[in-house]
Parts: sequence; C-alpha cells; structure tokens
Amino acid sequence: MKKIIPKLVIPVCISIIFLFSILFYSCTSTADNTEISAAEEAGTNSTDSYISKPRFEKPVPRPMGIYCITWSSIDNAAGYELQISESKSFSDTIRTLTVNQNHIDMELDKNRIFWLRVRAFNNDNFSGWSNPLKIKTE
Repeated sequence: MKKIIPKLVIPVCISIIFLFSILFYSCTSTADNTEISAAEEAGTNSTDSYISKPRFEKPVPRPMGIYCITWSSIDNAAGYELQISESKSFSDTIRTLTVNQNHIDMELDKNRIFWLRVRAFNNDNFSGWSNPLKIKTE
C-alpha cells in the first residue's frame, strides 16, 4: 500500500496542474459571439467618450505552435476585441475573442498566414481597429 500512494501522487498532481491551466486559459480568452452594430463596427458610438486605438507589439513564438500576442494597453479600456483572419481585409474572420488584458497566448496552425486586429472598448465606446498584424507560422 505504501508504494501505491507515491506512484499516484505524481499523475494526480500533473492532472490537477493541467486542469487549472485549461481553466485559466478559458477564463482569460473567451470568445464573444454577439452581433456588432454598424456604429460599433465603425468604431463610434452615440456618446462622445474617446478611446484610443491599440497598437500591436512584435509577436513572440513559443513552443508547440503557441504565439504570445501583445498590444498597447489603453487606459480607459474595459477590455479588447481581437479578430483573427486569413485575409488582410478580414472578409473571412476565423475567430473573434474578447479579453480583459492586453495580451493572449494563441495556438496557430503551422505553415499558414494569419492576420490579427484588435480594438479596445469600454462601457461607452469602441476604439477603431488597430493596424493589422501579419503572422506567418512555421
């Protein structure tokens, strides 16, 4: 019985760490499937509250196809909307994510080109979209 317990501790600990990492990732990068109004798409709203447009920093590749995507933090932003596409015009958006911080770790398929853009939002307004970021994965 004494030998079984140490053999179980390591797999159980690894499983717990894995579950917490999945939970953390899903809590920090949830997709937003709500429809966007024409005013929001244009980056304006009915109020006069101004919110700056974010700028991307250079993406950092990590092991296993993960890329750390970071953009400038906007002072009065409640969050950020990130779009991923395979076209520079974003005519075929793959995903739209809503995040609360100014960075995200994303797994991207190998040997493809992705375009990303981000905009900040608060309770009153959306910023304009950032300049698109091109990522060519290897």
